[in-house]
Amino acid sequence: MAQSSSGHDNASVSKEELEYLYASNVNVSNFVSVKLSGQSNYHIWKAQMLSLLDRLKIRDIVENRDAWLKSKSEDIAINYDIFLKGWILGSLDEELRRHFDYSDDGQSIWRTLENYHGHISASKEELEEYMKASKVNVSDFVSVKLSILSNDYYIWKAQMLSLIDKWMIRDIFESRGDWLKSKSYDIAKKYDILLKGWILGSLDEKLLRRHFDDSDDVQSIWWTLQIYHRDVSASKEELKEYMHASNVNVSNFVSVKLSGQSNYHIWKAQMLSLLDKLMIRDFVENTKNWMKAKSKDITKRYNILLKGWILGSLNEEVLRHFDYSANVQSIWWTLEDEYCFRGYPTDQFTK
Repeated sequence: MAQSSSGHDNASVSKEELEYLYASNVNVSNFVSVKLSGQSNYHIWKAQMLSLLDRLKIRDIVENRDAWLKSKSEDIAINYDIFLKGWILGSLDEELRRHFDYSDDGQSIWRTLENYHGHISASKEELEEYMKASKVNVSDFVSVKLSILSNDYYIWKAQMLSLIDKWMIRDIFESRGDWLKSKSYDIAKKYDILLKGWILGSLDEKLLRRHFDDSDDVQSIWWTLQIYHRDVSASKEELKEYMHASNVNVSNFVSVKLSGQSNYHIWKAQMLSLLDKLMIRDFVENTKNWMKAKSKDITKRYNILLKGWILGSLNEEVLRHFDYSANVQSIWWTLEDEYCFRGYPTDQFTK
């Protein structure tokens, strides 16, 4: 009897291993043809993924975890979970994949996707808690308006976090994966909109207009503010590049005095040749990228330097429209708006 039992166990293990080897060689794209991008194609993606799991008779790995673990040896169960994780992450688009990493197990990734994209309605308790949060008076917590050159960032951040912690929603931007696992799709979406309103409503008009719009998600807004206002001194390399830029002879690049639309394009081309030479064009044309790459200290220095270059290359009539309280980007885009598209035949825009 003992011998017979041992033979049966060996046969079971052998069958299990054969099934596992078959699964390890499956061509996932034969079953899952879409890249999951969000709620719009979640149900198609889920149906295709389940067809793969059903073909391999392993649906329990996501839908009945206890039964799954009882039916498999420990090593095989671990290996299947690695497969599942790879299959799922490999079928997500790049934007969605960045919310996960390989420390998450396959089942938790599956459940997070289901909660967030399966459009599960919020529970009564979740809605009640959200309704309380939506009625809060933000000014009771956040008393400062954050501005571009504000020295009050850390006060603003502490005040905003006191509001966020009051409602226990800090995970929205600090631990996005955990947040999405803990909330229904409906309520996660509502809190995203609510928190974005709190943050954008506490910024002054210049900061709001220059860097953000309604298409930005709350997480990117939060981290952009942190990057922009971080109190980091310029590095040795940054200072070296800045010192080189501050000693440049601008007239070697910009030979005209901007007088209006008649010579704007020549002036702009010359000014851009200077910015390109010093690899600082992003300062005026892609401010978000610039802020991510540079310290706050060096950003302030370049703002003063470029402002001097630009205002110094305007004739007296154009110059009188600006003063030194304006920032570089504002001056640059005002000139662009004023002179770039003037004077073209009207029919070019009406054909």
